[in-house]
Amino acid sequence: MVIRLAAASLAGFLALSSAPAIAQAPGPDVCKNCHAGYVETFEASIHGKKGHPKSPANAGGCAVCHGDGTEHVKAGGGRGVGGIVNPSPRNKSMPAEAKSNICLGCHSDNRHLAFWDAGRHRKNDVSCSNCHSTHGGNDSLLRVENPPIQPYVNTSQVPQHEVCFTCHRDIRAQVFRPSHHPIQEVKVRCTNCHNPHGALSHAMLLHESVNEQCYSCHADKRGPYLFEHPRSRRTASPATTRTAAARRGSCGRRRPISARTATTRPSTRARRTT
Repeated sequence: MVIRLAAASLAGFLALSSAPAIAQAPGPDVCKNCHAGYVETFEASIHGKKGHPKSPANAGGCAVCHGDGTEHVKAGGGRGVGGIVNPSPRNKSMPAEAKSNICLGCHSDNRHLAFWDAGRHRKNDVSCSNCHSTHGGNDSLLRVENPPIQPYVNTSQVPQHEVCFTCHRDIRAQVFRPSHHPIQEVKVRCTNCHNPHGALSHAMLLHESVNEQCYSCHADKRGPYLFEHPRSRRTASPATTRTAAARRGSCGRRRPISARTATTRPSTRARRTT
């Protein structure tokens, strides 16, 4: 019995050793011949660290995000040649969901992405590559294409707000107003109030309501106070606030006292005639 098991094991080993080797996709060493700049930034980022167990460097390198480049190399390169995948935001032919699925292949278990499907970014065809660059450049892998507002820029500062201002240009204009949150001074970040990876709250806030979000920093304004505004202690959603404003009249204003009196109480002259 032992001899048969040994013979079967030996036969299996010989069969595996005689089988042709499976061709692997070209790695960074091959890609570096044409894309040296991209490979250098990739290797310097967390994605290029083989010490990280979930990094693309441990799973095939460039092929994890860009697909098998064998045919691409045989054809001598070229944009989109050989079925190469380019999840860059400049690639308009590739759907946003397909771009994000590449990232979710490794980051699907990230707790910050628990509400990604419910977030407004995904519903508005914003992909991961619109905000992040897999080839690095900074610690958060943020894609910064706008010129920074700050007069002085250093390598340790990550201008997170410039990433958001790429789309939210109306907020960028508000930041330049005399009274503003110190966003351009980098004392407050957009992610201090919003979760760009999705949330169930209004405007993807970190808290359930606008009031609670403000109280997370302005705790002295929480109260309770002796004389409060009637709605300051309520956590009404914007939809219920608009409905209540519509019931009060146009533009959310109550009718003047004279108008209400005229409709609810008959005039003195009318009572005398009757």
